[in-house]
Amino acid sequence: MSNIYQLIEFVLLVLVFKKWPSTRKNYFHQIILVMGIIVWIIDYYIAHSLAEYSSMFRVLSSILLVFVCVDQINFTLLNRESSIIFSRMLIKTGFVVYFFYKAFIESFDLFDIKSKYPYSAKFWYIQCSLSILLNLLIAIAFICYRTKPTRSILTSPH
Repeated sequence: MSNIYQLIEFVLLVLVFKKWPSTRKNYFHQIILVMGIIVWIIDYYIAHSLAEYSSMFRVLSSILLVFVCVDQINFTLLNRESSIIFSRMLIKTGFVVYFFYKAFIESFDLFDIKSKYPYSAKFWYIQCSLSILLNLLIAIAFICYRTKPTRSILTSPH
């Protein structure tokens, strides 16, 4: 079941970042999305079964999400999106750190290194801590998010 969750998470995050302004053309996100889905199909239908745990898609999807987030950070820094720069930078930076570390940790499973060393449990605790930190950053970003003031009929100066 977690393999299907990984695909859904990847697709939703790419679609979220596709909605935000980017320095790349629209096809960049489509290419990333198609690459991820193709790797997921190869990993869980050809190389392994859907019931098995495999790290190939997890590593690649994390790396692809880091690319998308770095592209978003570049756009934000180059265009200085006034009131929402702080909120989006928190979210994007949090995602870059989390998915970079996730790709790093999952790469240990590709070579079966995790089971050979006793400190591998500490990697998992660090990943859980980063997940909590990412969720806190997203919460802070939503609290700090400011939009342009809106006017209604009740607050109109007329």
